Amino acid sequence: MSESDVIMSGTLVCTMQTRQAFATRKTTRSAENVDIGGMIDPPEIIGQRLERLRVELGFAKQQDFANALGIDKSTYSLYKNGSRALTFETACIIRQKWGISLDWLFFGDMQQAAIQTMAKIGRGTEDTHAARTRKKVAR
Repeated sequence: MSESDVIMSGTLVCTMQTRQAFATRKTTRSAENVDIGGMIDPPEIIGQRLERLRVELGFAKQQDFANALGIDKSTYSLYKNGSRALTFETACIIRQKWGISLDWLFFGDMQQAAIQTMAKIGRGTEDTHAARTRKKVAR
C-alpha cells in the first residue's frame, strides 16, 4: 500500500509513503527546465487546415464535407473555428477516405522522409522470414 502527498507551490514536491518509510523529497522539475508545450497544434490551426483541405478536395459546401465525414455540419463548424478539437476518429476517416496524413492534420508535418521509411517497412503484416526468403530467391 502506498500514499502520495503533493504540495502545490512554485515548485512541485512529491512525497511517497511506502511500507518501508518516506521517500526523500525531490522536486519534479528544476528551474532551468521549461514547461512542455502542447503535443499537437491548437484546434484553431487544425481548423484552418481542415477548411483548406475541404476546399482543395472540391467540396463547395461545408455541409457536403461534413456529410462525407459522417458528422453534423455544426460539428464541422466547431472543428473549423477551433472551438472543438478534431477527434482522432474523424481524423482517421479523413486519412482513410483521402489518404491525408494524421501527422499533417495534427502537426502540420509534411516531411517525406517518414513516408519513404514506411514504404520500405511495409504494412507490418507480412511475415519477416517469408520476405527474407523472397529476397534471397530474387538475387
